[in-house]
Amino acid sequence: MKKPKKSALEEIENIREGIRTGKIPALKKEYNFTHLRELTPEQQAKFDKFRENLRLGKVKMKPYSQNQTNKLQPYIKIVLKAIGHPEAWTTDKSILGHFPVTKTILKKLSKLGIECDESSLLINMAKQLRDKKDAQ
Repeated sequence: MKKPKKSALEEIENIREGIRTGKIPALKKEYNFTHLRELTPEQQAKFDKFRENLRLGKVKMKPYSQNQTNKLQPYIKIVLKAIGHPEAWTTDKSILGHFPVTKTILKKLSKLGIECDESSLLINMAKQLRDKKDAQ
C-alpha cells in the first residue's frame, strides 16, 4: 500500500526540521519558499521534482542566518505567539507572509505597537518591540 503524499507545506517543515537537527547537510544552493500556500498542479509537479532531487542528493539546502534572530529571541517569541505559531523555526529572512495572516493577527500586532504587513521581516517586528520596551 502506498503512503499518502505529503502536502508541500508538510514537506517544507520536514526539510526545515532536518536542517535544524543536522540530518540534512548544509546546502550549495539556496531556495526560498516565500508565500508557499496551495499549489497549482504545475507548481506541485515542480516541487515534487525538487523534493526528489533533494532526496537523491542532487540539491542541497542551506538555511539563512539566524544571528539577529538569536539576539532578538525573546521578542521573536512574542511575535510568534501573537501570530499563533510559537513553535515556528525562523531565520533572519523570515517574513510575516510565511504565516497565514488575518486581520485579527494584524490587530494583535498593532496592539503590541508593531507596524507591519505581510512583507515585514520578523526581526524588524521584534526590533520594534525591543525599541518600544527600551523607550519605556
